[in-house]
Amino acid sequence: MFGIRCVTPHQTIEIERMLYVVYIVPTFADRGSVQVWLQYVQFAVNHIKTADDVESVRVLFERAVSAAGQHVSKGSLIWTAYRQFECSLLQHLETGGVDCSQQRDICVGLFFRQLSLPLLDTQDTYNLFLEWSSSRLSNIPSLAMDNIKLAVQHTLKELLQILPFEDALTSSLDTSVKVDIFKSYILREKQHGKEAQRVSILYERALVMNPLDQLLWLEYVHFADRHLAPPDTVLGVCSRSTRNCPWFTELWRQKLFLMEKYHQSSHEDMQGVLEQALAVEYTSASDYLLLWLAYADYMRRRIEQDSDQQDQQVTAFTELLAQACEHLAQRFGLKGDPQCILLQYWARIEAAYKGDMEKVRLLWNDIMTQGHSQFTEMWLEYILLER
Repeated sequence: MFGIRCVTPHQTIEIERMLYVVYIVPTFADRGSVQVWLQYVQFAVNHIKTADDVESVRVLFERAVSAAGQHVSKGSLIWTAYRQFECSLLQHLETGGVDCSQQRDICVGLFFRQLSLPLLDTQDTYNLFLEWSSSRLSNIPSLAMDNIKLAVQHTLKELLQILPFEDALTSSLDTSVKVDIFKSYILREKQHGKEAQRVSILYERALVMNPLDQLLWLEYVHFADRHLAPPDTVLGVCSRSTRNCPWFTELWRQKLFLMEKYHQSSHEDMQGVLEQALAVEYTSASDYLLLWLAYADYMRRRIEQDSDQQDQQVTAFTELLAQACEHLAQRFGLKGDPQCILLQYWARIEAAYKGDMEKVRLLWNDIMTQGHSQFTEMWLEYILLER
């Protein structure tokens, strides 16, 4: 049996902090869950000790509303927690008889930001604002009141457009039907040019319903690449897609491409992803071939970009293709790469960067002996290299 040490209250708090960093943070990073964000910010609020802690909590709330604040049916929970936090600070200042104009502006600003978003309880939130502001009208500029009123009018009109989707999601019990509703919902938001984060939340909600929808993940990856920032966010979507649908080769190919594109990963990281992808049991040789080709393209670009170490990069490339050919041959024989795409690729690199025509001829002899000597296009490819 393990021994149990006594810990001080301070140590207990630190242990709780560690648990949140290790377990809770990765969870909401994966799903953007409103409930988990709420747990996280409430935990932070409960451990405020200093003025610096207050600022840290504000930063955390901003992250929370950015990640989940546009969730139409649940986002208001985050905003409400944020407002209550700031309004409690305002109340403390008001009872202390000190200048609280700046804090009051913060609270009004939060109401305005929330009421500018199409969330299900917009009207209730506006009623709450009117009640809250009634005792502070002399200190709130009339322009701010007018702006909030206009924001609410616009928001309620927008809400009418998306309520049919939300109602359909609420009334449906079939997961596949809900996913189809989400797809229509997402299409509508895209066609109307809605904010990327708002569309992203819909993807997240849909994928919670059906995390094994490989085509929806691929669509989300493409959307994230075009519209979301920073790169860590995009790569996070990629990682989650391969974790949920590891059998879908195209997701691994996209992950490799985007890791290279955003310059966020080392060569060792790229190798690690290839190894993870190759460890999956795919149903066809073409899946493995596509993975090797995706990685070979990355290695070729390294040759083009690193002129100072071009010889080493070319050697690494040819070693990779030798490994790929051996891997496919061992698993599938000649069916691993029936068109000899890897051998042709290898020959082109040998000719272009090494000028080793003897090696090129050996490679093409291998290609022709695999049943391709009867095809004109193969001979033409070979002749072009000889020239």
